[in-house]
Amino acid sequence: MAALGQDLYQNADGADSNIDDEDEDHFSRVRTQAAAERDEEDSVEDDASEADGPSREQRMQGLVGAAAFGGGAAAYGRSVGGGSVASESSSRMRREAQCAAFPVRGVDCVGCALLNRLGPVERFVRSNISRMSDDSLWRQAALTYKIEVAGPIEREGAVAPAWPWKKLREHYEMCVTSNFVGRHLMIRSLQKTRLQLETRLVRVEGGDREVDRATADMLLKTINLESKERVLLEGASGKKRGRDD
Repeated sequence: MAALGQDLYQNADGADSNIDDEDEDHFSRVRTQAAAERDEEDSVEDDASEADGPSREQRMQGLVGAAAFGGGAAAYGRSVGGGSVASESSSRMRREAQCAAFPVRGVDCVGCALLNRLGPVERFVRSNISRMSDDSLWRQAALTYKIEVAGPIEREGAVAPAWPWKKLREHYEMCVTSNFVGRHLMIRSLQKTRLQLETRLVRVEGGDREVDRATADMLLKTINLESKERVLLEGASGKKRGRDD
C-alpha cells in the first residue's frame, strides 16, 4: 500500500507538473500576443495622429520660426500649423488695413480719413443734392463710393473701409462745413418746415374753417427765410459758374 501510495503520488505529481508547464506556455503565448496587439494599436494611433495634423511641438516650432525669420519660416509655419498661422495672418492683415485706412487715432470717419480720394462722391453730391430726396441722394452717393472709390482701392490689393449711407450722410451733415452743401441742407429743412406748416394753416372749430394766425405768421417767416437762402445759393452758384467759365 505504501508503494502504491508512493507511485500514485509520483504519478499525480508528474501530471500536475505537466499541466503547470502547459499553462505557463499558454499564458506566455497570450502575453506575447497581447503585447503585439498593443504595439499595433499604438502604431495605428500614431498614424492617425499624424494624419490629423502636426503635434503641438511642431506647431510651436513653426510659429517661433515664423516670428524669428520672416518669409521662409512663415511659409514653414503655415505648412506645419496652417490653421492657427493663417488665422493670425488674417487678423494682422485686418489690423494693418484698419491702421492704413485710419492712420490718425480717434478719427474713424471714412469721409474725413479718405478725403483726398472722395472726388467722385463729392461730384455726385454737388451735382444731385438739389435734384433728389435725402435718402436717394445719400444711398446713391454710398453706391458711388463703393464703385468708384472702394473698387480701385481693392484692385490695388488694399482694403477699403465700408461706408454705409447713413455714415456718409452724417459726414456731410456734421463734419463738412461747405457753404454749398450747407445751404442746400438748410433750404431742405426750411422746405420741410414750410410743408408741415401748410398742413396746419387752416383751423376747423365747430364746423367753421379759419386761418390759424400763429401758424400763418410762422409760415410767412419760413417762406421769407427760404427765399433768402435760395437767392444766396443761386448767387453763389452763378459766381462759381463764372469762375469756371
